[in-house]
Amino acid sequence: MKTQTLHFTLGEDAGLLFMQIAQEHLIYNFNPEKAVKTITEGLGCEEDLALKILKGDIVLLVDEDGLNFIGTEYHEGIHNKIGYKNIDFCEWHKNHSRKIYESSVDLLSAVNKTLLNLSAKSNQGFSINIDYKTALSFISGNIESLNDLLDENPEISELSLLIDVVKKFTERSYTVQKSLNWVFKTYNYLFPADFKEKEEEDYEGALTDLLISFQRLMKLDFEKEQIQQKELSDFVQKSIEIDNVLSKEIMPVNIMDNYSAGWLSPKGDFYGINGDMAHMLHNQIAEALQEKGIVPVVDKYDNPHAWLSKNGWVKIHNNRIQYEGCLNYKFSLHDIDMTDIQINIIFEYIRTCHNSIMRLGWKELPTTCFLFKTMATNNLPLLNKTYFDFYQ
Repeated sequence: MKTQTLHFTLGEDAGLLFMQIAQEHLIYNFNPEKAVKTITEGLGCEEDLALKILKGDIVLLVDEDGLNFIGTEYHEGIHNKIGYKNIDFCEWHKNHSRKIYESSVDLLSAVNKTLLNLSAKSNQGFSINIDYKTALSFISGNIESLNDLLDENPEISELSLLIDVVKKFTERSYTVQKSLNWVFKTYNYLFPADFKEKEEEDYEGALTDLLISFQRLMKLDFEKEQIQQKELSDFVQKSIEIDNVLSKEIMPVNIMDNYSAGWLSPKGDFYGINGDMAHMLHNQIAEALQEKGIVPVVDKYDNPHAWLSKNGWVKIHNNRIQYEGCLNYKFSLHDIDMTDIQINIIFEYIRTCHNSIMRLGWKELPTTCFLFKTMATNNLPLLNKTYFDFYQ
């Protein structure tokens, strides 16, 4: 048998096609290993050169003889017009990490909502009617007959869809994540030094949170939801109690009863209520004081909270003390000093109710009530500047 030698010539678009195949393995199929091997094994070149070709810094052109590739530096405005792509890996990384983050957040919300719903019904379950034909079919080994019946139940159908979507999303996302990490490490010189810190969304954290909640869903772990339901119930109950207190004319109370929050007037009257920060306690007290007539109504846009702050009232939340009367100069108004009676009441309150430790100003700087009283008595301007003046 006579042996024949076959000769092939390369089409002028062969280099472009070759690069597109390699780049698609990475940026669309998220398979960096296959992308690199496409070039190293196809061209017989070293990996360093293959990485430049893969990014698009080096483009492959076909020699005039049609037998060889020629590698040349990529030029914007020339090679991109004929289809070559120089990949912006920073932008590519940001786009895909953002997609993972946004989808993770959406799915996490759906999973947590499902957990909350199932938690509320954990002792109920659900019931379905099965005819004898389906039951006998199932007993005989036909599992699909029961699956079809379960799928007809809206709740089970939605749960099944959610589980399927989350599984496929997490599997796909971890594949994408591996590619993102590979690109970041391989082409690290292209990324700013603070790239990871400046990413707007923590996509890896969001994906981890989703996986944790999904695992809890699969195990029907309702502990967190039951805690959240109790917290919600407590919040509502406290809101009702606050409404009941404020529905009557607000009256001064004893600060030594250690209320959650309150306002201390320049004359030493303390108005306080109990509750959480989420109840916006100081705002509610300020509005009640305006209804009582203590805070004047200048116009409908007047803020009673701001009026109290500018008129020498001390805002107290547990052992945290805020005072803004010394900041009136920023509004072309006269500064108002904390009164002696306010200083003495705060000293006794912190010493008695909070083991002498207090936190002052917007920075909540810790100090003792003894140091506070010493500074307030001997050098009040220094106290204001050190702890309360956030314009400094």
